[in-house]
Amino acid sequence: MTLCQNSSMNRSATPILDLRRPVPLPQDGITLGGLLKAVPAALGLIAIFAFLMVLIFTHESYLPAWLVAFGGSVSRVMDTVFNHGALVAVVVLLGVPFLATVIHEVGHATSAIALGWPVREFRVVPFSIKKGKDGWKLNFSWRLQPTALVVAEPLPFAGYHVKESVFAIGGPAANLLSCAFCIVLDPGPSVPFLHAVSQFFLAWSGFLGITNLLPFQHKGLELDGYSVFVVTRSRHALAVRIASLRLSGQILRGKPANCLNRRWLALAESSSKVSQYNRASLWLAYSYCCDQKQFDRAAGLLEKMLRGCQSHDVLFRALLFAECAVFSSMQGNSEAAIVWNARTNDLYLPEYLRRRANSYVAWVQGDKAGAMKEALAAREATGKLEATSRDAFLSSWNRWIDATQASLSSQPADENAATSVR
Repeated sequence: MTLCQNSSMNRSATPILDLRRPVPLPQDGITLGGLLKAVPAALGLIAIFAFLMVLIFTHESYLPAWLVAFGGSVSRVMDTVFNHGALVAVVVLLGVPFLATVIHEVGHATSAIALGWPVREFRVVPFSIKKGKDGWKLNFSWRLQPTALVVAEPLPFAGYHVKESVFAIGGPAANLLSCAFCIVLDPGPSVPFLHAVSQFFLAWSGFLGITNLLPFQHKGLELDGYSVFVVTRSRHALAVRIASLRLSGQILRGKPANCLNRRWLALAESSSKVSQYNRASLWLAYSYCCDQKQFDRAAGLLEKMLRGCQSHDVLFRALLFAECAVFSSMQGNSEAAIVWNARTNDLYLPEYLRRRANSYVAWVQGDKAGAMKEALAAREATGKLEATSRDAFLSSWNRWIDATQASLSSQPADENAATSVR
């Protein structure tokens, strides 16, 4: 790839990469617009509350018996748990949701094994078990997004719509099955503490199983019901999902981005939303466009990923900001590169990726010695990575180091001739 200081494309065709204004990411805080949108809902709640008060005090109506019984049941469960001490209560309140989540992901993993799909990762934050060249490796981190998942590699794609439904339904099915076991094994009121824990687990695991059957997608995360009732019933959505999986599989096998199937790349690029299932394929399509020097298409894909990046996904946002610094450097836009790189300062970014961005920014500023220093530091920082990720990064990064070293050794260098392979 060519770093072009005198590029005619000084400004991207996509406005987000002009960087004259803050990045339009979702906001978690309270805003005036958010308050205005909440006014109708607030008025509705006030009206419902007033209506209930009128019924109770004027017409002597009371809450339904089932609602009173439910509230009393919840209160008794909490009282029983807290009667055994604050420490026990904390363990139960944190441990039961964690156990229900583990059971949900075990259901997905079991479905994958039954389908003959190799499981690549099992994650329930803060734990992640990932399979690499050297076998399974346990990681511990609170930064993982999404917080729980099972990554499995579909091998045959024949009948994929049915197999995807089986894989997706495995999680909710495991939760509902665990609820059935919980009902059978519940010791009853004769053992108050175990009965309370059993009731709490029954409510939590049942809620997790049922809600995951809803056909919704929220903040880039798809509920299992979305895969079953939306993706598998749409030809285009199914084609995009399969293309994304095929592309990810090709990269795992070490195939370079410029050799990937163009039809799969086009399908990945056609997706309208960014989700946990297509982020990797969008990134690969972006890398392919950069390799082919199709910078307007690459900028459009970067913008799509930036707009689809949720505010809670700090690591992906930092990765995108760093990539925008690299992309601006490739365009010869030092001002934009500096701005994007500065935006990563308050975000967590792995050291080797931060050094990578620093190297490109130093280059576009004309500091070749600084670019070389950061490039070598990036290579050294990859020693903390697992073998697969390290080899994938270094396969292209070593060529960038060689190009930088050659240019540094032949001062004054022709800055328009420095070539990097991403």
